[in-house]
Amino acid sequence: MRNQLNLLRYVEGDSIVHRLNPRAKVLALVVAMGVFSFDASWVAIGFLWAIVIGGSMLARLPRGVTPKPPRILLITMAFTCALGLIAGGEPYGLGGLILQVRLFAFTLGLLGLSLVVGWTTATADLPVAAAWLLTPLRRLRVPVDDVAAGLALAVRALPLVVDEFATVISLSRFRTKKQKDLVARGMDLTATATVASVRRGIEMGEAVASRGGTPSAADIAASPGCPNHWGWAEAALLTAIIAACSAVYIL
Repeated sequence: MRNQLNLLRYVEGDSIVHRLNPRAKVLALVVAMGVFSFDASWVAIGFLWAIVIGGSMLARLPRGVTPKPPRILLITMAFTCALGLIAGGEPYGLGGLILQVRLFAFTLGLLGLSLVVGWTTATADLPVAAAWLLTPLRRLRVPVDDVAAGLALAVRALPLVVDEFATVISLSRFRTKKQKDLVARGMDLTATATVASVRRGIEMGEAVASRGGTPSAADIAASPGCPNHWGWAEAALLTAIIAACSAVYIL
């Protein structure tokens, strides 16, 4: 399971995080990402990782749900950290390295927060929560229907695209490396994955057209299949997020 890219893949569970209203979780995610993005201090990073780790523990997520990081990502991080160390800076000539570490910690924290929401929320409920959150923007003449429909299709299509890429990569391992050099092999993989993704997109478009076209944001937000209960757990979640965001600017 650690070798799979489990993005927006619902992990079965009966924890309090799983039972939370999807609208409250998406709202808390947007507020946290919006506030923390304007202050990437160590205090903000600490609060961010506390939310990620605390949410994962409350959700009782299995350890294997976290995908194994690609080797190229680890090499890139090590290379940029080496460049930061060479750049020097205060304090003690480690300013560049500290800046790179802070950047990685902040980026991975935001990614982890998004993954926790994705793992504890059914895929079909994410577009419903997003459409509900976007509905007030209709007064500002924002094309809410188009945005909501695009998000709904993107959320539905992402697992399919990930499966296609995994299939293409798995099949490429059976080919002998002597036939192609590295550049040509990469071009073949890119072309194959692109064709597979386009084929999936055409199939999804035909399926949407056969069902009467894309629904409006109001129709998506009012989906009866998404739970819409608001209780003390949702209030506690939003209160904790607001308190953490406030503490970032106070401390």
